[in-house]
Amino acid sequence: MLSGVAYYMGTSVDVYGMESTLRVVEEHLFNGPLFTDPRTRPSRDDPAMRLHVPDEYAPAEVAGYSVLAVPGSHSVPTWGFEVTAPAGRRVFYSGDTNEGIATTWPHIRPDLMLLECTISNARAQGPRRPGHLSAKAFGEVLEEFRRQHDYIPKTVAVHLLPFDEDAIRAELPLVADRLGIEIAIACEGDVYEA
Repeated sequence: MLSGVAYYMGTSVDVYGMESTLRVVEEHLFNGPLFTDPRTRPSRDDPAMRLHVPDEYAPAEVAGYSVLAVPGSHSVPTWGFEVTAPAGRRVFYSGDTNEGIATTWPHIRPDLMLLECTISNARAQGPRRPGHLSAKAFGEVLEEFRRQHDYIPKTVAVHLLPFDEDAIRAELPLVADRLGIEIAIACEGDVYEA
């Protein structure tokens, strides 16, 4: 859809992602039967879409912002992104992750962190434990961030499983009290400032 809009408006869209993700998009979406290849329309010199693979831990300039891709920790490869505005304020989005996200803490210093908290503490103890953060683990990785940086940024929990949301909403205030911080829970339409 986006590439079609760009094509008809005579513009080009830059898409950034992991090499493995972009390869799947190229092989399974831009293969002809589903979509024509927007990297070649209207021409290779003037495509509707350009795909880019940023280097991990190397800031890339994207639309006037500095974007740092950092590897996440999940059941499949994933990235988190720290976006720095021209004025210097920073936002970090973890993407899907688990406790291993703490290995990226030395590389980022956000003013606002959007950190996944997908599952309840009870589900984290179950036999089908997914590669996501529970409220308990959410608090532990924030504690590790504070240990490394002497602060915890403004924090917003994202990616709550709908069938675990009530439990997570009950658990996160306990984490916030223990850490002495506020933790917001993202809702559609919310606006946050770094």
